[in-house]
Amino acid sequence: MITRFWSVFSICALLVVLLPCNASGQSLENWINWESPPVHPLDLIVESDLLLATNTADGYLEVHDVSSGNPEHLMSIPVGLDPVTVRARNSSEAWVVNRISDSISVVDLDLGYVRWT
Repeated sequence: MITRFWSVFSICALLVVLLPCNASGQSLENWINWESPPVHPLDLIVESDLLLATNTADGYLEVHDVSSGNPEHLMSIPVGLDPVTVRARNSSEAWVVNRISDSISVVDLDLGYVRWT
């Protein structure tokens, strides 16, 4: 009898652990977006007053001009899936790490396209 109790208890405990729910007890079926956490999502290029930002949800590198103090959007450059890090190599080239694509995109900032992946 005790063995059967522990078997039923173990199965119930396993079901509770395996059922997807969040902290409030709601099902995660309504949760649509899943994004990788950012690592280094912004980089400022001081020489050219460009601010680079990864748009993780859409898979873009966003380029802004911050010379006037008010960021002005210049271009959106498609990179890989879930870009989480951007680093400027110089004022005309940036490297973007794409987590889900498992790749690095080398971006030409002057022409606005990915030169190499």
